[in-house]
Amino acid sequence: MSNGTQPSGKTDPSVAVTAPTSFSPKTKRSTLVLVRIFSVIAVAEGALLPSILVVAVIHWLTGWGMTLVAIIGATHGTAFTIYMLLIPFMARSLGWSLKTSGMAFSVAFVPFMPWAFERKIRRSIASGSSLS
Repeated sequence: MSNGTQPSGKTDPSVAVTAPTSFSPKTKRSTLVLVRIFSVIAVAEGALLPSILVVAVIHWLTGWGMTLVAIIGATHGTAFTIYMLLIPFMARSLGWSLKTSGMAFSVAFVPFMPWAFERKIRRSIASGSSLS
């Protein structure tokens, strides 16, 4: 068999796993790609929210950094929008409950929380358990 298992169901140790992740073998490739994109966007969103807050406060106090506020603000807005648009796709692909989907939406408004949520998703997929 091409997936590294023998007809008896035993794993063939001579077949190397080419996937760079530790996700369950039952996870579809399209789901893995979606999770990878969501992970990148969640990390960006988690970092850009506190960045825009810090730069905005510095600009408000000193008047310096108007261009930086505009650049980070636009980047954050793009990451936030993509993150929000990906949540329904993730929910359908991974079978999230309404509570989990609501949590995904909520964490986008708290600095650094998308990182923790993304890590929780990856762990649940790796273990084969459901997040809902």
